[in-house]
Amino acid sequence: MVSKARSRQFKEARLIDFQTEKATVLSFYQQLDKIDANLSDVLQRFTSDDYQWHGYHPFGELSQSELALTFWTPLRQSLTHLQRRQDIFFAGRNEIDGFDSTWVVSMGHLMGLFDKPW
Repeated sequence: MVSKARSRQFKEARLIDFQTEKATVLSFYQQLDKIDANLSDVLQRFTSDDYQWHGYHPFGELSQSELALTFWTPLRQSLTHLQRRQDIFFAGRNEIDGFDSTWVVSMGHLMGLFDKPW
């Protein structure tokens, strides 16, 4: 059974407009996806200094400074005509920290032509 206080938090969370937070993430994607983007600069502008990217094998965890060089640059060199195909995009309050912060969730895939080895 959900307590009255918890129920009130859920109702208040539903009334919040997350358009600013979602616009920030969309702006990040737009800058990251530009053909001539300086990937390191984009990551510095949109992520914190202690940012950790949790990727799949063989990449694992990469820091902000490692991500452009180790993942994005080789990927973009190999996959030409790279496109972001976003399937799900939403935002909400983070229950883990007592609804003090906001999560923006994006799920989809990248599509391109494997013209060069990665």
